[in-house]
Amino acid sequence: MSPAATPAAQVQLDRDNPWPGLESYGELAQHYFSGRAQEREELLRRVLDSSVTVLFGKSGLGKTSLLKAGVFPGLRDKGCLPVHLRLHLHRDAPAVCEQIQQAFARELTAHGIDHPAWGANEGLWEYLHRADLELWTPQNHLVRPVFVFDQFEELFTLGRSLPALVARFRNDLADLAENRIPTAIAQRLEAETSANALDLRAMPYKIVITLREDFLAELEC
Repeated sequence: MSPAATPAAQVQLDRDNPWPGLESYGELAQHYFSGRAQEREELLRRVLDSSVTVLFGKSGLGKTSLLKAGVFPGLRDKGCLPVHLRLHLHRDAPAVCEQIQQAFARELTAHGIDHPAWGANEGLWEYLHRADLELWTPQNHLVRPVFVFDQFEELFTLGRSLPALVARFRNDLADLAENRIPTAIAQRLEAETSANALDLRAMPYKIVITLREDFLAELEC
């Protein structure tokens, strides 16, 4: 996650200062985020009901605030672990799936989630499809991760100079979204007998993508 993705909730709001200015509302500011209850409930329902949800609209409509301050608290109440992602896109950045894995690991640690240790060279798809994958809160509740890709249009703007990185990520994201076995893992399983370590049909996660509506056609390509 890039430094620019630091949650705006770090801006301390109170009764006398209930507006974050040009920043988005963060999850800690949920009590000051009002007036969009119907949108919040509709989006929360869609995320809970679907494996993949796309939220699009014009720039400046408050999509990030709606997610963080509106939907994230509801997701936690429903046994989900939101993982907010703002992709870091430059030549020296880690592979996108590595960025997701790092953000996921940070959220697990930050919320005290008991989880299996990552194996050496174990990728995100493989970890999420482990047969023994269980994520337990300190209150002994199972949770399901929800990977939220915010401002996804940056993949098509900042990523234009990084076609190889973008192409690889689009393929990796398709594997996650369509719950299909990545080619490298499928080839390895043909030569090994470790398939029992994976639950190939499971999809114990959800994906949310937010972007400006003028980039919706590029997402569908």
